[in-house]
Amino acid sequence: MDKKRVLVDTSAWIEALRPSGSKGIKEKVDVLLGEDCVATSGIIKLELLSGTRTEKEYHELSEDLQSLHYIPTDEEVWRCSCRLSRDIKKEGLSIPATDLLIASVAITAGCAIMHLDKHFTLLAKHSPLQIMA
Repeated sequence: MDKKRVLVDTSAWIEALRPSGSKGIKEKVDVLLGEDCVATSGIIKLELLSGTRTEKEYHELSEDLQSLHYIPTDEEVWRCSCRLSRDIKKEGLSIPATDLLIASVAITAGCAIMHLDKHFTLLAKHSPLQIMA
């Protein structure tokens, strides 16, 4: 049986990777990694790798990210992002384009998203975005 994939947002990765990060978040990410359920996308890789401080850190994180399930940012994702942006603005909400893109990756792939970013909680109230419980 194929396991349900979870798109782990940059906000959750940062907390999980931080030495002083939340034990609960670290455990959730570890369980998902152990079950081979973690998905990522280009924009999440960009956000994470741009925050590395050394070449060694960049190389190690880049290699680790290669082992995750990759969801491409194809034309369907971009169409979803454009529609989502328009619909959200009609509701009077302002969400960063990067978060709209990440949400669209999850929506089009049928993944839940694990996050620590209020924008995704807000988007889930106004779209089909599924939040990991």
